[in-house]
Amino acid sequence: MVPPKESGGFEIFLYSSLMPQKYGEVFGSVCDDYDYKITAIADEHQNVKIKISRREYEVALIPPEFFRRPAMQEFPYTKADFENESWEIEKSFNQLMPGFAEIDEDDVFNDIGIFDFSFTT
Repeated sequence: MVPPKESGGFEIFLYSSLMPQKYGEVFGSVCDDYDYKITAIADEHQNVKIKISRREYEVALIPPEFFRRPAMQEFPYTKADFENESWEIEKSFNQLMPGFAEIDEDDVFNDIGIFDFSFTT
């Protein structure tokens, strides 16, 4: 298992003493074949920008009456949202983990620095 090429900053090397010229860096691939991809970027103020990309469905094959249902009238479930294939939201750590700050005796949120990650499924 090798991390996607886009993540950067992480390398794997495989060597064999029997065939030293044959092996070396194990290259990751660009992962563009997915149903869902979540990318998150946290800043120094405990805010997180989250982008959710959805490729699970072929929207053209979904019957139009499906999108007329009341539950499909709100973001991010409208037909236009599905056609866009992705949406973005911004949340604070407190919004992502409501109530945690009140019981956080060790001030864990303040120990979390800037980070980003990408997860595909």
